[in-house]
Amino acid sequence: MRSPAPSLRPSSAPQPARVPREHPFLQHLRESVLATDTYIGPLPGRIAPSSPEEAARRTAQAFSTRRLPPEIQDEGVRQHVLRTLAYMDRLGVSVTGVRIGLAFPDASGLFHVNIKLYLQEGYVGGSLVLKKQDAGWVVSDLLLDTASFLSPETEERPFAPGGYAMLPLY
Repeated sequence: MRSPAPSLRPSSAPQPARVPREHPFLQHLRESVLATDTYIGPLPGRIAPSSPEEAARRTAQAFSTRRLPPEIQDEGVRQHVLRTLAYMDRLGVSVTGVRIGLAFPDASGLFHVNIKLYLQEGYVGGSLVLKKQDAGWVVSDLLLDTASFLSPETEERPFAPGGYAMLPLY
């Protein structure tokens, strides 16, 4: 004897329970995890054209392109960058790449962005301080470890993880 064909009508059998949107496990999935450089800290994801990270990237690239970006408007910062570039020329140091970290605001409204300049051998680190002005960002300070041009770091620092987010076990 043949079994009856399956019915397309909704069954009255209990359906499997769906996980509610506010389940504690799902809240951890919604949080984004940023890639991290062991020297400069968290890295930005996508960079918006009008973000402080983009202004920092253009400024940091001045060390490899040898062109000052429009974000460097302060004469003191401009002279500091030019002196640093001249010092790098005397040492025969050239920047082969840059990496920027995530921008962090401070209480005064300035944004701090850690930078990493890759050299022929190794890298040096520093920090840019940016402030919002009119429709864009300007560099208000540049802190660069110029002494490291003589002996740049050549090894990545060991990974030292921060705190872990523990998932609740139910």
